[in-house]
Amino acid sequence: MSTDSAARLFLNILQPTIEHSTLISQAQKLNLIRFIDTIYCSNFSNKIYEFVEPEIVKILLDFIHQQTKRMLHLKIATTIEKMISQEDLNIYYETLYYHFKEAGEVFRAANYLFELAMQYKKMQLGKFAVEWLYKLLDKIKVVNSAEISSIFVSTLEQLASLEKSFGNYEKALQHYSKLLQFTKTEKEKLLLKTEICECFILQNNFKKS
Repeated sequence: MSTDSAARLFLNILQPTIEHSTLISQAQKLNLIRFIDTIYCSNFSNKIYEFVEPEIVKILLDFIHQQTKRMLHLKIATTIEKMISQEDLNIYYETLYYHFKEAGEVFRAANYLFELAMQYKKMQLGKFAVEWLYKLLDKIKVVNSAEISSIFVSTLEQLASLEKSFGNYEKALQHYSKLLQFTKTEKEKLLLKTEICECFILQNNFKKS
């Protein structure tokens, strides 16, 4: 592929002046993209393509303004949500997390990252679930909003439970202690203190229990 033809194609991708079907055809002829699959939604179908080389994507991204990149990531994420059925959406949790994160949609990104971790937990892959949960915790610990606070608490609860099941009682205790700050009722506080007490007993630390 010549430099001129590539440059013209990149310009058309970024600032389309021709029909998208023609653009796709040109990209295929130049071996820039390849057909992956067709997804059928109600009365229409969508064909999925991918760039042959990741470097092509990097070149394109270098030409795109940051705000436009965010809009593209948001468009990709919302398109996936619309096109993929709920029962199959779990396959795309990590992809959705990435695109919503790059779009600056913190809550939606965090929600998919949490769902990804829960998927690993359901598959009895607790180690991977914990890894994703700690990544999530690191991403949202400095974000101050009611929505994020809810995910933060759920993440702490899951981490405390998993670490306890792994026998990592010190880490579990750290998470349970943080959760005490978020209790709203005496019943919630009592349940947490029961979990804390059990961790101390499992450590043979009967004085603190």
